[in-house]
Amino acid sequence: MSYERSRSWKRLSCPASVLTKFLSASFSVTVVQLCWGTRTPVSDEKLRKEIMKIYLLLGLAVLAIGFIVPTLAQEGNAIDPQKRKQIEELNRKYDEAFNANSAVAVAALFTVDGVETGPEGPVSGQPDIVQRYLALFQSHPTSHISKLAQLYAIGSRVCAITEWSAMQKKHTSRPARLTEGYMVTINVRERGAWKIQMLYWDYK
Repeated sequence: MSYERSRSWKRLSCPASVLTKFLSASFSVTVVQLCWGTRTPVSDEKLRKEIMKIYLLLGLAVLAIGFIVPTLAQEGNAIDPQKRKQIEELNRKYDEAFNANSAVAVAALFTVDGVETGPEGPVSGQPDIVQRYLALFQSHPTSHISKLAQLYAIGSRVCAITEWSAMQKKHTSRPARLTEGYMVTINVRERGAWKIQMLYWDYK
C-alpha cells in the first residue's frame, strides 16, 4: 500500500470492503474459538468482553493508521447525507453533555454495553463510563467542539472519525489551555436513535 502525508492525517488507499471483512472475520474467529475451543459453556460476560476487544482493536487500528478512505463511493459504502447529519447531531449532543460537565448525559449517548477508551485505558458499560467522566469533569473542561472528518459504513454500523478541541486543565491548580485530538467511534442504531458503541480518543 502507498500513502502520502498531509497536515493532520496520513491518507491511505484502502477499500472499505477490506475493513468490513476484517471485522466480520475477527468476530467469526472469536465466536468459534469461544464456543468450540473450550469444553465449558461460554458465559455472556466473556463473550461480551471478547466482542468489545474486537471493536477496540478496530478503533485502535483506524486511529493508528490515521486514514481517510478515498474509495468509499466506489465500494458502495458511501454514507448518505441524512445519516451524516444524524451522526453530526450525535456529536453535537456529546459536545453539549461534555460542556455541561454531565457525566450521566455523556454516558446516555452510549449503548448499555458501550466502550470508552483512550490514554487511560478502556471502560465498558454506562455505569463505568459515568465514573470515567465524573473524574474527567473534576477539572471542569469546557468549549468542547467536535468536527466530523470522515464516515464509513461497517455493515449496519457507522464508523466516524472526528477532530475535537476543548479547554482543559492538566491540574486543577493550573489554568485551562486548548487541547486537541481525534476520536474514532463505532455507532449503531438502538431504539430508533444513534448510539455510541465504542469511542476511542487521543490527543494530537
